[in-house]
Amino acid sequence: HLLKSGFELIHNYGMELVVVYLLFGGILINAYVRIKKLKVYLFFLILPVSVILCLTAIALFNLKVFNVRYLIVIFPLFIALLAIGIPRKVKGASIVLTCVAVLMFFSDYNYFTKGEYARDNIRGAVEIVSRNETPGDAIVLMGIYAGFEHYYRGEISDERIFQAELNSDSNIEKIKGVAGKAERVWFVKCRQWPLDSDDSVSEAFSGNMKRVKEWKLSGVRVFLFERIPK
Repeated sequence: HLLKSGFELIHNYGMELVVVYLLFGGILINAYVRIKKLKVYLFFLILPVSVILCLTAIALFNLKVFNVRYLIVIFPLFIALLAIGIPRKVKGASIVLTCVAVLMFFSDYNYFTKGEYARDNIRGAVEIVSRNETPGDAIVLMGIYAGFEHYYRGEISDERIFQAELNSDSNIEKIKGVAGKAERVWFVKCRQWPLDSDDSVSEAFSGNMKRVKEWKLSGVRVFLFERIPK
């Protein structure tokens, strides 16, 4: 989600992608070469390809943001293909399995130690707003409404807490209305990349408010806007 395009992914992680594709791609190719029965071959070929194409089409038509976890339905087939593709000789199998284990170790290490893989820090956002809010503030939430409402125990009433909807002109007008009345507005957004990639919600504040503070948390960003003195 921190990348803007597939080309940026290749540019930043080209070597890592080459290693992954050579290792797992080689095992999968060897697995398909070993499968002799046509029915089994077609089963292991058509089902994964169909799932990948369907998910890609859903993402292209903007029906659902593509997420690799949706491929979990074909994960058992993937594991079976890896098992089939592992070399049968002990020496060859040992080398391949060692390479797979090393690669997976670094993958797991990154997953459990790097902040960008952590859960969205909704409680942290609630704490920031609660600690710094003042009477008359308003809150605009995007992609975080239910979680924020669950944890929030501050002084801002429900009537002054607004949910930013997606791809809606009326939504932008509503936010402009909020910005026109409140002296300060807290804008809290979670997972911006599928929700507000062009940052249109922040732009809605730009007419008569200025951004004075910003907090970056895991998966969440908190902005404080204040009215521009006339």
